[in-house]
Amino acid sequence: MEATIPAAIAGALKEVDGFAGCLVMISRHEARLVTVVTFWAGNDRAKCCGQNVRWVHALLAPYLDRRLRVQTFSMRVPIKKGDAHLDFNCWAKCDQVTTLEKSLLKYPPIGVLSAERLARIEGQVKICLGLT
Repeated sequence: MEATIPAAIAGALKEVDGFAGCLVMISRHEARLVTVVTFWAGNDRAKCCGQNVRWVHALLAPYLDRRLRVQTFSMRVPIKKGDAHLDFNCWAKCDQVTTLEKSLLKYPPIGVLSAERLARIEGQVKICLGLT
């Protein structure tokens, strides 16, 4: 199953813009639990992922008797040019958390993120750390 499902998904989606691959994880403690992760790349990756999720479900149907949970999320939050006085678009890498001593920070700060953007980052970090 670990080789069959990724091969089926990769074969079906290889020509789809934004598809970057997939992997399958099978729990050693609970063999009935299978996690399938698909990866999407590019500027429209969230849109591509949302549009193609039905294809992935259809491809998995022969292998599964039911789905317990489906989640779609991005571990990178976009920060647009101008937010926090940035001169370019960039990403907050919520899956790569680093802890620093406050003494290493430079003051005054370059800028301050909007409350909405900071809330999105906090939410993604909580997912990455398994706090939700």
